[in-house]
Amino acid sequence: SDNGKTKTVPGLRGVSSTRFFEADGEYYLAVAQSVCEHSMTRAECIGEKGANNGANNVHAQPQSAILQWDKVAGRFQEMRSITDAENNRLYGSDVPVEQRRQHEFAMRIDAGRVYGWEHVVIDSVHYLVAASGTHGTLVYRWEFLSVEGLAGGTSVATDRTDTRVFVASEHDMSLVTLGRGMIYDGLGMRTGACTGT
Repeated sequence: SDNGKTKTVPGLRGVSSTRFFEADGEYYLAVAQSVCEHSMTRAECIGEKGANNGANNVHAQPQSAILQWDKVAGRFQEMRSITDAENNRLYGSDVPVEQRRQHEFAMRIDAGRVYGWEHVVIDSVHYLVAASGTHGTLVYRWEFLSVEGLAGGTSVATDRTDTRVFVASEHDMSLVTLGRGMIYDGLGMRTGACTGT
């Protein structure tokens, strides 16, 4: 429990492996989750037909989580939509305290029963590698899309169906098009984010 000495992260269970890593001045924790015991076979773990004395049991597995260190809160939490490094690049300062948890999202990865994580950098590109007993070796490029050209938005319009939003920026001398729709994080929670095009 969160008693002031021990900090907990809600929603995690069956942690089987962790990996701390740094990218672009931010700290992350990859948390593998599985409800399978280490002695279980792959078939027993995922409930393949023929395992467990011929029973066809399907075992729901929790997805692995990626958490981000929040230096203000002093603990790992769900991912933020913008890092301090990106905010510094765009606005010249860290993300303001009142905006740090805005648009946070639960980053979950369906990696199966992960035995271990590795963080590698090849030619300045960061990768997160999972060694999974049920999915094999999985490699994820640690890079996120971002919207450019929204500094000083001066005019906003939508298309007839309200599925596209157009933002004119006088400061950047640009027109940005955003797709409007429902976006859900790894826990099925609606994030309310737009997708840039």
